[in-house]
Formats: sequence, C-alpha cells, structure tokens
Amino acid sequence: MLAEQFLADGPRLHLYDSTEQHWKDLMNWQHSTMYLFFGLAGAVSLIIHTTEAAPLALERLMLAVAFFNQGFLFFYHLHGRSMLDVHVHQLLLFAVFGEAFVAFLEVFHRGNIVLELLRCTLTFLQGSWFWQIGFVLYPPSGAEWDPKDHNNMMFVSMCYSWHLAFAMLVVSVLYGAVSSVVCSRLRRTPPMEMGLLKPREREAESEDEIL
Repeated sequence: MLAEQFLADGPRLHLYDSTEQHWKDLMNWQHSTMYLFFGLAGAVSLIIHTTEAAPLALERLMLAVAFFNQGFLFFYHLHGRSMLDVHVHQLLLFAVFGEAFVAFLEVFHRGNIVLELLRCTLTFLQGSWFWQIGFVLYPPSGAEWDPKDHNNMMFVSMCYSWHLAFAMLVVSVLYGAVSSVVCSRLRRTPPMEMGLLKPREREAESEDEIL
C-alpha cells in the first residue's frame, strides 16, 4: 500500500486533483484498496489465532471477501484497454473469483483438505498468471504482441490451461511430499508405553487401596 502511494508516480494520498478537476492515479488507488482488504484479512487472522475475540470461521470469511473485492475491482479495471489486455485480465478473474468461492465454502467446511488444496491451486494459478500477464503486456524481448490478432487470444487461452495444469501438478507434488514425510515420521515415533495408559477401573482400584 505504501509503495503504491509514495513511490515516484504515486498519488501520495491525494485522491482528487482540484486544480485540474479530475481523479488522481486511480490505478494506484485500486491496487491500494486490494492490499487493504488482504491486510484486514491478515489482521483478523492474527486476532483469531492469538485471542478468543472472534469465531474461527471469520478468518476464511474475511479471506473470501478480500478475494471477491480483488476480482470486483479488476472487473472494472479494464475500461479502454486493448482486446488482448482485457482478455488476459478476464482469465485472471476465473482464478480470483474461484478463490473467493472456495474460501467462502471453507467457512462452513473448515479443515476440508479438498477445498484447501483447491484454494492453494487457484492461488498458485493467480500468481503464475500475473507473471504471464507481465510477459504478454510488457515482453522482455521488446517485440509487442498484436492486441487484435485472434491467434494471440487463442494462444493465451491455451496458455492459461497450461498454467492451471502446472499449478495442479505443483500442489499435488507438494501435498504428496509433505504427506509422505509426515507419515514416515509418525511410523518412526516410538509407541507410548502401555503402562502409562492406566484404565479408569484400575485407577479407581488404586484409589480404594490408598484409602
């Protein structure tokens, strides 16, 4: 948020230029608003896990609201842009609104591993697709993509599917690796001594003997 506001071309907390009578750097303000909602979600998460001041489900609800707000702002972020620019951002919305929906489902199904893995996959997809958007709109080679070429639209759509497949692969590999490590450690953990697990009946007998 501070970077969006106070770097070289930032609005420096000025929303409206009264001299020229127009809004000032609304793109930066929209980005700051997105970060604000994720910051609120993080603050709520810290409060929930350090105190008992709020229900546990509120954490996922705030995360769902943050993702929804991000998608909502991106949806109206595209006015006046080229066809290719609009398309790559519209594809991004599938991941963002998907994350919002999954996080909202987690409010009612806390600890559901399928939902958690799906949310991780969509979050990874969003991050990798941001990288792809930067490559398409600001190519490092300097050769710009034709924003009106339909073949570019087709390739970008196919590329999005590749990103989704890669995200699913990465999350699956990580889940498998972590699960195998945890299971192997549990198998190596020495069993608790049976003598320490005294039955309740035996405890009652011992108390009677002492009395």
